[in-house]
Parts: sequence; structure tokens; C-alpha cells
Amino acid sequence: MKRKYSNVKQHKFMLEFGSLCSFFRKEILHITLRELSNKSGVPIPTLSSFELGRSSNLRFLYIYLVSCETESQKNILISGIDQILERGYNYD
Repeated sequence: MKRKYSNVKQHKFMLEFGSLCSFFRKEILHITLRELSNKSGVPIPTLSSFELGRSSNLRFLYIYLVSCETESQKNILISGIDQILERGYNYD
């Protein structure tokens, strides 16, 4: 039986979440890392690490969610998260 968990899959998973959040912050929220840091109280290097896939702490998704100013923005983020989850990393 093939193991469902692997470090490679986890790393790919986190890279996708980080990439989504980076895109979302820049293209949808139109804010800088500094602005997000000021709003959230989370240091810039920590946010940057998450966006680059070097942090596996998914609690940072909450920061991006509560930074939304419209329902449309929230729906875009949630849709992106859903697409990542739908890829089914357990099935590779």
C-alpha cells in the first residue's frame, strides 16, 4: 500500500498555498507585504516565508481572509483554496 503522506507532497501543497496568497495579496487586495504586516501584526519575514512556501502554518490563511474588504474578494480566495484542495494530493 502506497503511503499517502510524503514530504514532497507537503512541500508542493504549501508552495501552492503560498503562491495563491501572494497572488491574492498583490492582484486582488492590492496591498504590499508591509501593509499586510501592519494590518495583521505579523512580521514581514514571517508573511514572506509563508508566501514562498517555507512555512507550513496554514493559520496564516486567516490573515488573508480577514483582509478582504468585499464578499467578492473572499469568494476568490475561498475558490483558490478549494481548487488546491480538490487537486487531491493523496492520489498521486
